[in-house]
Amino acid sequence: MIRARALGGLAAALLAGACAHVPPRSPAQVAADTATSERVYAALKGSPRYFYPALEVRVDDGVAYLTGLAFDGPDRDAATWIARDVPGVRAVTNAIEVVAGR
Repeated sequence: MIRARALGGLAAALLAGACAHVPPRSPAQVAADTATSERVYAALKGSPRYFYPALEVRVDDGVAYLTGLAFDGPDRDAATWIARDVPGVRAVTNAIEVVAGR
C-alpha cells in the first residue's frame, strides 16, 4: 500500500514536470505574436468606446491577454469583442478590472 502510494506520487511528479516544460518559441512566432499584439492595441485605441487606463495587451500563440482598467462591464466586454475580431487572435483572456465611476 505504501509502495503503491509512493509510486503514484512519483508518477504524478514526473508527469507534472513533463507538462511544465514548454518548448521555446521561434523568432517567427515571437514576431507574429508581437504584430498581433500591436494590432489588438491599435484596434482597442481606435474604438469609439476606448478608455482603458493602463491597458496592456500580450499575445502568446494567438491568445490575446488583456489587462488594465475599465469603468463598467460593457466597456470591459467590448474589449473582448474588439480583440476577437483582430486577425491572428484565436482566443482572448480578458483580465481587465472594472472600477467604479467615470
